Amino acid sequence: MAEVRLKISDTDCAACVGRVRRALAACPGVESAQVSYASGMAQICYDETKTDIAGIVKCVKSAGFGVRTETAIIKCADLTAAEAALATLDCVAFLERDEKSGVINARLWPVGADEEYIVRALGMAAEVTVTSAEENGGDRAKQTEFLRGIFAAIFFSLPQLWEISFAARLIFGALTLFAGAYFYKAAFRAIKKKVLSPDIAAAVILTAVYVLCAAYITPFLMLTAVTVVLLLSRYAERCAVYVLGASARRLSHLQPKTAHVLQNGQTVEVSADDLRAGNIISVLPGERIAADGEIVFGECTVDESAITGGSELVVKRVGDTVLCGSLDREGEVHIRIVRAGKNTVLQEKISSLGSAEPPRVLSRIAASLGMTAVFALIFGRRDGEK
Repeated sequence: MAEVRLKISDTDCAACVGRVRRALAACPGVESAQVSYASGMAQICYDETKTDIAGIVKCVKSAGFGVRTETAIIKCADLTAAEAALATLDCVAFLERDEKSGVINARLWPVGADEEYIVRALGMAAEVTVTSAEENGGDRAKQTEFLRGIFAAIFFSLPQLWEISFAARLIFGALTLFAGAYFYKAAFRAIKKKVLSPDIAAAVILTAVYVLCAAYITPFLMLTAVTVVLLLSRYAERCAVYVLGASARRLSHLQPKTAHVLQNGQTVEVSADDLRAGNIISVLPGERIAADGEIVFGECTVDESAITGGSELVVKRVGDTVLCGSLDREGEVHIRIVRAGKNTVLQEKISSLGSAEPPRVLSRIAASLGMTAVFALIFGRRDGEK
């Protein structure tokens, strides 16, 4: 069995996450899958004899979602050997040898394969540059889109404050409706993916309010108010998603890639993924601790504020517990590992942040505005009949 964390794009709402989870569960060879809306990451456990990352990506794409690849440029002395080594890696989606420039251009699935991982897989000296898919650019772009829509809705509603013709009101009302175009685009994507998204409800509400305004049942400024409220709710939701994802990314950067293990009186540098309970690791000042453990030699001053929340430096002596991701400010120590890999306190915090769901503001506000539109229609018609 193998495990992988796959970055999935185009997850606009919690309903999308549910569809991705169902698509992964139906993928042959996938034993379990957990998908986070906040981080857009899927933690997948799969049988390597039945499927691979390419097969999993195919299932994700067939459900209507995207998986953006990363770019790797590899430069080394033996391109033939490097090409053969890269071809054996599941994370490599495509590779092309450029004889003219003397490099290999590879496309990587977004599973966290960095420069160190590629170099270790090559088994030779190499210059590797990995350009990762944007981690937060998408969230920032969406937040900007919502803010632009809010300002546009307010701007196009200003003529409604003065006496203008009914035709002009219809035109400026349509422009206000255009400010909420995100919901129509998102609703179209949701329908295409066969997902019951709150964006569909938002698009229906905006259309219904515009019809009510055109029928003189409610003033056009109601359309502006509804548009702004929906966009603000979406903006708040995306901000929450960004904060959760950014917090998880900050913590993940605290995990060292390697550690110095004491073996037969010598210090050997190994990957942090290869650490096991019972190993003795050496930590020097300025290094981060690669696993949870107990000090068996020496004394140090550590900064563990990012993990525990405490702001003061803590002195650790023989017998004291230290946490993965803590920074050794002073003193060399030897630590017997108690928990390593995914069992550390740091990884548990990252997992909890990744699985946390932001408040579903939009769905609640959409339901409230939907009821408001219904009552406006009912009572507006009654007033018209009188």
